[in-house]
Amino acid sequence: DEKAILAAMAYVDLNPVRAGMAKTPEESEYTSIKERLDALKPQDVDSGSPESPDTSPDTPPEKPRAALAPFDDLTDMPFAIPFGFHEYVELVDWTGRQLRRKKMSIRENTPPILSRLGVDAAVFVSSMDTLLEQFGTAVGDPEALRLHCKLRGLRCMPGVRCDVFFDAA
Repeated sequence: DEKAILAAMAYVDLNPVRAGMAKTPEESEYTSIKERLDALKPQDVDSGSPESPDTSPDTPPEKPRAALAPFDDLTDMPFAIPFGFHEYVELVDWTGRQLRRKKMSIRENTPPILSRLGVDAAVFVSSMDTLLEQFGTAVGDPEALRLHCKLRGLRCMPGVRCDVFFDAA
């Protein structure tokens, strides 16, 4: 569901910021937000001198990377992330600022995506430190988690009482 996707993506993209490994999301290595933002930057013009790739026998070949799912808030592409990239960047930036302040005083410039999805801003920010502790291995609204348990043959799952996050607004 949209709320779970949003929470999980923001949690992962803000990991390096929370851990003190990066000051901003765009500086955080190995995150999808950095990769997406880097792709928007103008590419360097080829200087004419091709760089020779490291073909040392000790260097393992690079594994191919999986493509990132596209953002799409206009159509119903089944494989797309169901909101706009600009909105997501705004949300991650705002959430990162709240985490750096270590205050839960939410400013009035709360990203509109939270209101539209019905997520309480203070709860969203506070969940960024403990998302996996709250939910375990799956994130979603209670009904989606119950279905997940049933499909996996599980009797219980952490996070089924997550109505604080998903039904707060």
